[in-house]
Amino acid sequence: MPFLTENYPLILISRVFLGAGIGMINSLAVSLIASYFKEKTAATLLGFRASIEQVGQAFLTFIAGLLMNISWQAPFLVYLITIPILLMFNLFVPKEHKKVGDDKNGKEIDSEQSLDKRENSKISPIVWLLAILMAILVADYIGMQVRFAQIATNIISKDYNASPFMSVMLIIAMIGGILFGRFYQLMKFKLIYFSLALFAISNFIVANSHKSLPVLIFWIYFNRLSFTTNFSTGFSFVA
Repeated sequence: MPFLTENYPLILISRVFLGAGIGMINSLAVSLIASYFKEKTAATLLGFRASIEQVGQAFLTFIAGLLMNISWQAPFLVYLITIPILLMFNLFVPKEHKKVGDDKNGKEIDSEQSLDKRENSKISPIVWLLAILMAILVADYIGMQVRFAQIATNIISKDYNASPFMSVMLIIAMIGGILFGRFYQLMKFKLIYFSLALFAISNFIVANSHKSLPVLIFWIYFNRLSFTTNFSTGFSFVA
């Protein structure tokens, strides 16, 4: 819609639908991983999901920047990536719900998974608490990401370009997602306590690092790493 029109109300409404769609895709991706794979495999794939999310964000942001040279509306064409994704989903994701994973001996096993049994189950209060926690973490991290460039330019100069550090931030998050499965196997849900502690410490140090760019960069990376781990742990627990 933003590519086709300059009408602001229509653009705003289209963004609302876009946000709703992205929210459903993220939650369904986690649900599908839990439906098709057992705990060990599912935890690893949840980490991969978080990593690929960062790769996709970096790649599409780069493409959108190139399209900006055409017009301010052209970058919205990056959302056409949903068409091949939809086609691949229909072609490669099996319709039967079978859980695949590892047994106690490490051998791969298959078992039928009935999703109907879960439809009428009540939502645990812990799930609501996790949802609130994840919302707070997202708000915190987005604020941190937005402020990072401003703090960096205040330390160096107004013309300083902090975008390379933002790109590395996505790589850090990708690495965190890849390593998540192994950490989760060792610590289980306790991992979220460790990640929250790291998240809180990084927030405190970043808030007081307005005079040192190396300290700011180092702890903003830890903030991103702990954010990705927290999110993956929360998804894994709910799934």
